[in-house]
Amino acid sequence: MRIQNRDISCATGCLAVAGGIGFLFMVLLLVVGNVSWAGSIFLGLATTGAFGLLFSNLFCLPERSSAETQVAETQVNAPTVKSEPVVTTVSAVVPAGGKPGAEVKPSKVLAGQDELAARKGSWKYEGNAAAEPGEGAKPATLEAARNGKADDLSKIKGIGPKLQELCYSMGVYHFDQIAGWTATEVAWVDQNLEGFKGRVSRDEWVVQAKILAAGNETELSERTAKVDVY
Repeated sequence: MRIQNRDISCATGCLAVAGGIGFLFMVLLLVVGNVSWAGSIFLGLATTGAFGLLFSNLFCLPERSSAETQVAETQVNAPTVKSEPVVTTVSAVVPAGGKPGAEVKPSKVLAGQDELAARKGSWKYEGNAAAEPGEGAKPATLEAARNGKADDLSKIKGIGPKLQELCYSMGVYHFDQIAGWTATEVAWVDQNLEGFKGRVSRDEWVVQAKILAAGNETELSERTAKVDVY
């Protein structure tokens, strides 16, 4: 109650001082500034209010008690408590009479388990894969053409000038050589024709060579007699 009365008296005193300043300012405006009565009164009241507010803030604010000051300082200086992470340890469950890490085995053999175990690793896919280099059997070859004259292998469909020279270099000079090739020999030649692999089987050299070796003509050989196909 005493503090409240002191605040009221302080505010009243500040307002009185501000009123005196406002009154003096109004008189100066009337006498010196030649301002009208209405203008002087308005400016005097404004000056009174401004100085009253200024003096009240400067002299009439309640002082903080020592107890409040001590509490505020305690809150500012209070140490910060750092929380530590909580670590949860999970223990492994060990079966009764068992050991940690013991292998779990089925109580009985499953149906078909023995058969699958016996067949494991014994199966192998054997499709119609192309013969790899080195597979098959190399056919019989000649060191040179018989009587020094090789057959015109270009009469076989699929054999051009370059492939004919390659056949000659491999020791294949005549139709009857190709006509006598077996399946394994065809596979070997297919894989050893550098740059022309697979041509023997694809163009059916053996079938054509049998016709030509017998002295007959194929459709291609008849045309090559008239026009140079290659």
